[in-house]
Amino acid sequence: MTSLRRRVGAALLCLAASTTLVSCGGDDAADGSVTLDYWLWDDRQLPAYQDCAAAFHRANPGITVEFTQTAWTQYWQNLTTELVSGDAPDVWTNQSTYSATYVSGGQVLDLQPYVERDHVDLSGYQAGLTEPWVKDGKRYGLPKDWDTVALVYNTAMLGEQGMDADRLAKLTWNPSDGGTLEEVIARATLDDEGRNGLDPGFDKDHVEVYGFLPEWADGSQGQNGWGEFAAANGFHYLDKNP
Repeated sequence: MTSLRRRVGAALLCLAASTTLVSCGGDDAADGSVTLDYWLWDDRQLPAYQDCAAAFHRANPGITVEFTQTAWTQYWQNLTTELVSGDAPDVWTNQSTYSATYVSGGQVLDLQPYVERDHVDLSGYQAGLTEPWVKDGKRYGLPKDWDTVALVYNTAMLGEQGMDADRLAKLTWNPSDGGTLEEVIARATLDDEGRNGLDPGFDKDHVEVYGFLPEWADGSQGQNGWGEFAAANGFHYLDKNP
């Protein structure tokens, strides 16, 4: 993580793919030490962040990182309020759909001069993760993490349908017939008579077990439901970095 300097304004150390991080001033003590207020929304990540901050503090005794964790909806409401009042956190976890608002509002700092000064090796990041945070040659963040698309399945239920992990690892998908993924979904879907979706007698009006469950409340991006299928078919949300 890029080192933070006191009184650097609002330095945004972006997180990555769907997340990004930012920095402002920090509270200076009389002895020259600095306390940075770091905001994030993910309570499951918080323990790991705290461990990292403790290790960072041991290596840099003059810098202490304190965390404020807030649930997603309240997080953005609070952040907006703090930005308007001029009392924003020193570092915050940002997200790509919100980033443009803060950049256009002049609320985050261009990190490129610090990246060049400190010789930050951007090749250490997964290919493609650093570009979304650059606009007009200015870098408004550095990757922290990114989302991973995964298929979670019930081994016992699929085992009853003759499916195993090796077969699931080789699933294919296409928009014409759904590939082997659609076949697996059909096989895992059962009506109230126990017939699966491949059975000619399957009753679609009396489904007892559904073979696939996407996240329906998925917004315009389809991040957890349809987005990966669209992208696999060559779909692009935008023709350029916004």
